[in-house]
Amino acid sequence: MSQLPNIISGLRLLFIPIFILTFLDGSYLLALIIFVLMSISDAFDGMLARKLNAQSQFGAYLDAIADKLMILSAFLAMHLASLPYLDDTISVLFYSCLYRDLMLLVGAIITFKYSPHYRFKPLYISKINTVFQMILIISILFLLQDNYYSYDIRSDLYIILPMAYITITTTIVSGVLYIVSFGKAFNKKIN
Repeated sequence: MSQLPNIISGLRLLFIPIFILTFLDGSYLLALIIFVLMSISDAFDGMLARKLNAQSQFGAYLDAIADKLMILSAFLAMHLASLPYLDDTISVLFYSCLYRDLMLLVGAIITFKYSPHYRFKPLYISKINTVFQMILIISILFLLQDNYYSYDIRSDLYIILPMAYITITTTIVSGVLYIVSFGKAFNKKIN
């Protein structure tokens, strides 16, 4: 029972390629359902880990990896699909998430190398950022599932674009704050 949260995170990882394939196949309703279920599982696995007192460093890393890959995969699928009127915005979202996560990975590796006892803790803004990313992806999927080829998404850009700009901003801000956090941990080790 104590491994159930990790199993849920692992299942989320397994559903990522299924999501990508259904999205690229144009099955937007199924892609929406899969992504919503993955998003719910993200909230559920952490809550379950706390309730079962089954929190672990491995589980925290697995959950974070599943989150990052889920978000990046959704933006990658949308980027590859070249969605009309959203292509440039999706590209910025995808690359800002990718570069932020690569910076996090490099920063974490360097910090752990020089400060092996450093405990990585998600920043509050990062949690907000993940929620914004999920809401944005779900919103885009919701709009797309309404008969993509006959639906004119331009009428809903006034909702999607501000959400996208807020998400890009929180992505960049959280990346900068993680760099500051890693820098502080690194400086403590040197001093």
